[in-house]
Amino acid sequence: MITITRFLSVIMSIAILISPRASLRPVVDAASAPGVSAVSGASVPAMLRVLGEAGIEFTEETGRYVEQSMDDMISMMIDLGIDAAQYTSYPFILSMLGTGKYDASTHSFTPLTDSVYAFDAECYDIIGAYGDFLLAIARISNGEIQIDGYHSDVDNAIFESGTGVQEVFFNLNGKPYAYSAQFDYDWLDCAIIDYVNDILEEQGIANRLWCMFDGEQGFVVLYNTAEWAQTFSERTNYPLALTAGEAMKIFSRRW
Repeated sequence: MITITRFLSVIMSIAILISPRASLRPVVDAASAPGVSAVSGASVPAMLRVLGEAGIEFTEETGRYVEQSMDDMISMMIDLGIDAAQYTSYPFILSMLGTGKYDASTHSFTPLTDSVYAFDAECYDIIGAYGDFLLAIARISNGEIQIDGYHSDVDNAIFESGTGVQEVFFNLNGKPYAYSAQFDYDWLDCAIIDYVNDILEEQGIANRLWCMFDGEQGFVVLYNTAEWAQTFSERTNYPLALTAGEAMKIFSRRW
């Protein structure tokens, strides 16, 4: 996705390196030819083909949109003297697919696929962010995850101080759950991925949330079996993780 919002996110990644939350983003120093992944050595069209063969569903029109958006973004970054190597990667392409296309008239994103969900951990609305996350994973679960009864709030004292605990309440497949999220200003506690996977195991559901760090300040989330995750990793040469922490470690090791 090449939108003003996403492009500014790319530019702001420079500032993130010196922000208090810098630990969320590994420092990357890689170089490669434009349009070619420093990790896989593949072009964007080739990586899109691999993702399609791995079961990530998207239309031909969406594939062309992603390819053109990547070309435009990389050209702009090169003109600005910014190394674009890390952005020609499976995590970044999946992030584009999973975030969706920005609609300026509604100030919202339209999903490009129901196979992937991606989110920025820095939220515009931290109170509603966990509800957005839960509804999105329900959307990519093919009906296996049903979410309702979402409620969350933050004590005024915690909100003003910027740190503390944010209680998140919801029903998953009709059962009530409560997640004690670490409140850190406007940052989502990404360990909710781990928590939902624990629920899926508890409920005897075979599929899991598989994730990868996008290299900036967010995550890509997929929903499938362990066997599928293994096949995906073999096809892309990029491992998937069951926890947010492990996803960040994988990204750091690869770069």
